[in-house]
Amino acid sequence: GVVHAGDHILVGPDSLGHFTQTTIRSIERKRIPVPATSAGQSASFALKRVRRRDVRKGMVVLAKPEDAADAPRVFREFVAEVLILSHATTIKPKYQAMLHVGPVSQTCTIIAIDRAHIRTGDRATVAFRFVQRPEYLVPGDRLLFREGRTKGLGIVKSVGYDPLKPLGGGDEGLGEEDKGKEKVGDGGAEEGEGDSSAAAGAAGTGEKSV
Repeated sequence: GVVHAGDHILVGPDSLGHFTQTTIRSIERKRIPVPATSAGQSASFALKRVRRRDVRKGMVVLAKPEDAADAPRVFREFVAEVLILSHATTIKPKYQAMLHVGPVSQTCTIIAIDRAHIRTGDRATVAFRFVQRPEYLVPGDRLLFREGRTKGLGIVKSVGYDPLKPLGGGDEGLGEEDKGKEKVGDGGAEEGEGDSSAAAGAAGTGEKSV
């Protein structure tokens, strides 16, 4: 995708999970004004009606939907397929770690696993819950979680979690369109830089991390 100065966008989510409608006043790359930026590039946006203190790590920039029914949603819980790289003991529900997924960095709690416990070398389907606030995620996002050193990595399979539906059943959450995606591979999420001029690396899906 391509983002132009003057485009109408959504920025969020804030601490309550809301998105703010705004307009891109100008775009800079390496402190040089440019008319547009495209997928794979890093840029800084000057936004109208967005104060510096309202910008935080983990926010995203999205195209403004034409239909209100297509407005972005945020989730506190999600399901992921993970690979445990290194952990001295077994991992069970209620385990907490710092999780990085896309621009998001937040402590998460494991609330369910598709078996009694997991340990180093295991692959499993796991339900996570963000501790502080809901975040914007989409199926296919890659993640890693750590306690100082990286403990595991994975891929988001669905957003939302229904405790009445067993994990690994293939129909949890809202990620139906994501079935059949690749298994967990190498990859991770990097922590984003929060700034008053929403720095964004334009993603091919039309999303940009702030």
